[in-house]
Amino acid sequence: MDDRYVFVNNAINDSIILYEQYKDEEESINKECFLACVMEMLSLIYDEETIMDAYYNKDEDSFKRLITEYGYDKYDEFIDSLEKYYEMDYAQKDSQIKKKNKYFNIVQKELIDMVNLKNNEKPILIEDRKKIYNLLFTANSKSFIKKTYALLTAYNPYEIDEYFKKQGLLLGD
Repeated sequence: MDDRYVFVNNAINDSIILYEQYKDEEESINKECFLACVMEMLSLIYDEETIMDAYYNKDEDSFKRLITEYGYDKYDEFIDSLEKYYEMDYAQKDSQIKKKNKYFNIVQKELIDMVNLKNNEKPILIEDRKKIYNLLFTANSKSFIKKTYALLTAYNPYEIDEYFKKQGLLLGD
């Protein structure tokens, strides 16, 4: 029986662990995994220290308050979509032929919605918005790993790039 504490759900818990493990490794392939990038985006949108404090203090309510701070009202849907992405990805980890994961783009859209809401209330530096954009997995990603993963995983690998740009979040250079 596994009695380890899981913060929020397996996907959030593992994304925090992966992010913490690889955040200081600039050229690490592991840093480019989807879950680590999700947590890096959350750290750029909100506050890394507050996220980590909530995690280490096992304060899930604080984490939820942080994610909903700027009016994001789909917290449960985001957590559920990320967990469903995680479960589907995990179920296929040893498979030679992988099915598209419908939750992959849903999670990224929800992250972009969080960026947009925060940016409307408390402008995010253009450098941080560019970092977030570069963390997304799209067919237009500069990273070969992210581009390849998007092409293999997303039903529409261009959708997230188009959605982010449509929000006007790269304006203000």
